[in-house]
Amino acid sequence: MKSHTTVVLHVLGSILFMLIPFIVSDSFPDIQRFIDNPLTGIEVFFQAKMLGVFYLNYFWLIPHVFNKKHYWIYFVILITILTVTTVFSFSVIREQDVHARHYRMNHRRQSDFLSDKT
Repeated sequence: MKSHTTVVLHVLGSILFMLIPFIVSDSFPDIQRFIDNPLTGIEVFFQAKMLGVFYLNYFWLIPHVFNKKHYWIYFVILITILTVTTVFSFSVIREQDVHARHYRMNHRRQSDFLSDKT
């Protein structure tokens, strides 16, 4: 029973963690505007990357490498994972930057339109 509770708590915590960008965004009540924003994909990617690295470390690296006192191997694997995910992240950001600029130019907030009329 304890393991089921742990899994449920981890899933709920992960969902809450993934919802943070939506809750703090300026388009909070408007979910469609949030989904259409190209930066949403980047946010979801970064959140998933952080969760993936955390759980890989928690369930595999620490019990199978670190706890068996293979410290150098653990740190080499961890640094490699962080380096690869960071390089991949920057390539995703570079690719999405063009889409994000286009989105920002073409989807201004309503408050911007109201201020233009006065």
